Amino acid sequence: MAQAADNEINAKDFGVKPNSNSSQSNGNTVKNASLQGLLVQSDGNTFTDNEFIQTNSSLNPDAIIRLSSANNNKIIGNEMTTYSGFSNIGIRVTDSRSNEIKDNITDTSGKSVSIEGVNTGNRNR
Repeated sequence: MAQAADNEINAKDFGVKPNSNSSQSNGNTVKNASLQGLLVQSDGNTFTDNEFIQTNSSLNPDAIIRLSSANNNKIIGNEMTTYSGFSNIGIRVTDSRSNEIKDNITDTSGKSVSIEGVNTGNRNR
């Protein structure tokens, strides 16, 4: 199982992009991603207590956290801090099933969580 913990990541495109199933990432800080702070395209991963800081207003990610064709993942207790006027999505879920999304703090004037496409069994609390 791949694990990442307690790292500070100055992102270029993606801050964290697991490329395998059953990864864990907790306690990391991701700064200024141009695409997403976290992109999940695999299954059975757990992401907890990470901090995503988006202070560069010239970068315009569509979402801070994105799940795409990702199933049975846990996104729990993450915090997203953005620049004044950030209006994109905090957590975007597309074509994904049975994910648990809870206790996240999202700083956006846009949608905190957006569940789009064919999705079943996703829980946001």
